[in-house]
Amino acid sequence: MADIPLVTLKRLVAALDSVPALYAIIGGVAVSIQSVPRFTEDVDAVIWFGEDNWDVLLEKLTASGFTSRSGDPIDFARKNRIFLLTDHDGVHVDLSIGALPFEEMVVRNADRIEIAPGTFASIATVESLIVMKAVAWRPKDILDIREIVSINPGFDRKYVVDTFSEYADLLEVPERVGQLEAIFDEKS
Repeated sequence: MADIPLVTLKRLVAALDSVPALYAIIGGVAVSIQSVPRFTEDVDAVIWFGEDNWDVLLEKLTASGFTSRSGDPIDFARKNRIFLLTDHDGVHVDLSIGALPFEEMVVRNADRIEIAPGTFASIATVESLIVMKAVAWRPKDILDIREIVSINPGFDRKYVVDTFSEYADLLEVPERVGQLEAIFDEKS
């Protein structure tokens, strides 16, 4: 895990756990933890946290050394469903505010993994990561899917395909389901 911003991750996890907030670390950090380490400069997470307590959340994050990258973080979050933060080391942290049933499942099903001696974090499952990466479908996301599948051959393929199929239909890219399954077949 040397290629991830571990100090920032530990600080974020401590703040979120102290609120407490339901969350899952996603993005490159989660891929590094759930498959093979890869370089990433930021920390991404999805949180499931009621709007009436956002000020409490921001107080905890501020006390932990995070500052907002937007002028009015509460107003920005209401409009964009995300808190854009930076820690005092300059590492960006993006906290997406979950609203969809899938996002709730991501945080509720997250794996509790030891990221440093005595420090545990809620990390998105490999299935959740594959679905999120398939929705994004950038070249680096496709590479991440390949790595995740290679390292975790026992993942729940049916769940991933069923869940992603709904998004593929909404995104009007139904052909992507077959492309995703082809990636799975490469690794089996």
